[in-house]
Amino acid sequence: MPSITLNEQDKKELLEYLTEYASKVSEKEINELSPKLTKKLSLLRKKKHLPSYVGRMISQICFLQELLESQEILVDKRNKIVAGLHYFIVAEDRIPDYIPAVGYLDDAFIISTIYQDVRKK
Repeated sequence: MPSITLNEQDKKELLEYLTEYASKVSEKEINELSPKLTKKLSLLRKKKHLPSYVGRMISQICFLQELLESQEILVDKRNKIVAGLHYFIVAEDRIPDYIPAVGYLDDAFIISTIYQDVRKK
């Protein structure tokens, strides 16, 4: 079975979305994020037969959520985290979440990109 990946154009468009969204994050979005994120993660954890990359994505999301709640992060990185977590919450994104095997591939790319960025010193 061939490996499923995002091409460079897909990645570019996702990063452009992330940058644009992060520049517009509001306090209301930050305050409403946690309950929505908790609900989405709960639903995802109940699913069976998820692709292997989803477990890593969930771990990264939990790290980002903790970092966001600690409020020990620069505003620009906080806004990127909010943008990425919001992207994860929305089911109808670039690759709709309900598509088997690949539905969370775009979400995983966004989350991984943000995770790597905030882990840099």
